[in-house]
Amino acid sequence: GLEGDIQSLSQDLQIEIRAKKRRTVLSTIQRPISPRAMASLTSHVLYARRQGPYYVEPIVAGLDDGDQPYLCCQDLIGAQSTSS
Repeated sequence: GLEGDIQSLSQDLQIEIRAKKRRTVLSTIQRPISPRAMASLTSHVLYARRQGPYYVEPIVAGLDDGDQPYLCCQDLIGAQSTSS
């Protein structure tokens, strides 16, 4: 994607993650965001910008709660393609 769009998407995601952490501040356990939740958040942010999309195709990869690999790629409006 375009470098400016990559940076803007990164900033938008950081803002959303901080807001999510503030909403769960009453929770005693602070866990890192799961890859599946990150993919969903990324998809929502991209879809919200569908009229003026970021020109990026993000890939979210990581280990889920059961230490199983998770891989998800998305197009510029947030449509997901996950591995099985």
